[in-house]
Amino acid sequence: MASMESDRFDTRPVKRFSLSVRDRILKLRARQFRIKDIKNRLAEEDGVIVTREGIARFLKRHAFTGRIFDQPSGGRPPKLTRLHFNIIDKEMENNDELTSAELRKILYERTGVEVSVANVAKARHRLGWRQSGTKYCQMVREVNKPKRFKFALECMKSRDSFDNVIFTDESTIKIQRTLSRSMRKLGHARKQKGAPKHPYQVG
Repeated sequence: MASMESDRFDTRPVKRFSLSVRDRILKLRARQFRIKDIKNRLAEEDGVIVTREGIARFLKRHAFTGRIFDQPSGGRPPKLTRLHFNIIDKEMENNDELTSAELRKILYERTGVEVSVANVAKARHRLGWRQSGTKYCQMVREVNKPKRFKFALECMKSRDSFDNVIFTDESTIKIQRTLSRSMRKLGHARKQKGAPKHPYQVG
């Protein structure tokens, strides 16, 4: 019961839009969607509950400032710029199991910026990344998926019964790391991770 509830989207309206939600609103608005339709699209396709008033305020502020980010408050300028947010977003797309500490190290190595792990976690959250359970599937390489699908269609079309085929099997051992928890971006399905039919064993 708990796992089913964790997969449901929160029904409370979002008070502060993430960067991904803001970007989605602007793209829908550019396609001449009305505020009411944007609200419904976000709920149905992205699982994000917002109010029409919130969307209207954001669009008005964006039209006035031209900024997708919040207006910086007084004091020291923020250490993380648009460049750093883009790096975090890109790295998470490449590896959705990256921790905040690993992202912090990547940012330092590529840009020289020094920030806390907590600030990196907040930046990732603003980009719309949320933690969820890892979803497993059969181990098939991405490049082979369309090939297998095409082959299956050809077999169905020819009504092949495989009566004259001798099947053989082979084993490949591959060491890999897959965590039980990974990150997914709001509005995107969880990435499936390949899992072996039988668990690894050491004799």
